[in-house]
Amino acid sequence: MEQAEKGTYEYFQKVGAIKNGHFELTNQYHSDTFIAKRIAFRDTERTKQLCAGIASAFPRDVETVIGAATGSIVIANWTAYILSRWRGRMINFIYADKLPDGSFRVNDWDIEAIKGKRLLSVDDIMTSKSGGTLEKIVKLVRANQGEVVGAAGIWNRGGITADDLDVPKFHAEITSGMAKRNLSALRTRRNGYQNIISTG
Repeated sequence: MEQAEKGTYEYFQKVGAIKNGHFELTNQYHSDTFIAKRIAFRDTERTKQLCAGIASAFPRDVETVIGAATGSIVIANWTAYILSRWRGRMINFIYADKLPDGSFRVNDWDIEAIKGKRLLSVDDIMTSKSGGTLEKIVKLVRANQGEVVGAAGIWNRGGITADDLDVPKFHAEITSGMAKRNLSALRTRRNGYQNIISTG
């Protein structure tokens, strides 16, 4: 673990954002560790620093930063703000809403920030090897004639790579699998589960 990554991990530990127990995640995994991102993001200055790490991995070519509601809105907004300050011009921030079927959509008036633009897709905690939310947002961008220049997040628990998402570049502030187990292998042990919602 590199020094910057170690510092981020230690911050999550210090503020009590790393929870131990038995948790059911929304992507049909069970885990003995849960990342309580809301606790970590209470400190706006530290959150800005985390997003500066993402922005530094994509200093050029980004015209719009997109995240998913509601979990990634903070990350996408800060990242766009920091890139705007560094570039001396506005970098768009938009977000996609999740539909009942699990897919995502953007409002019609946000299409102009996608079509023909170069986009960075961001997420907070990523637990699925397929990319989960990130993968869906990438497809959404391409379906609306946007170019995906990269994808990024705060914590890569799923071991996601750029190839998994079919993007030119992928960056995460922390890369750590931690323990997670498939839901199907644990259906006989439901009693006593501590159900907490996570971003899948």
